[in-house]
Amino acid sequence: MQSKTFVAGLAGMAFLTTLLGSGPATGRAPATRDESAGKRLARGKRLYNGAGACVACHGTDGRPTVPDAPDLTDADWQRQRTDEELSKSIANGKGTMPAFKGSPADIEALVAYVRSLAR
Repeated sequence: MQSKTFVAGLAGMAFLTTLLGSGPATGRAPATRDESAGKRLARGKRLYNGAGACVACHGTDGRPTVPDAPDLTDADWQRQRTDEELSKSIANGKGTMPAFKGSPADIEALVAYVRSLAR
């Protein structure tokens, strides 16, 4: 009888974890399990400066070089946006910014790099 109660308790805990999530909501995208944070950040930087062409408007350090681009180093601007919002802007484009046609992992890497620019 104790084993049935134990199993039922585990099932209940698993259900609640699934229902409530595993921790506090941060608005941050979960990390890709097969890529370390350091590698993801390095890939994001490569994309930002290369194929993503982000550097053309957002500058090498995240400070805009054109009037419409936000200052990616602005901590207040960063706090006001979730990773999901940044991902959507990168994937779909926003205003004069074109859409980036990379993989979900590439977009996650770009978000990680953008987050690293906050001062």
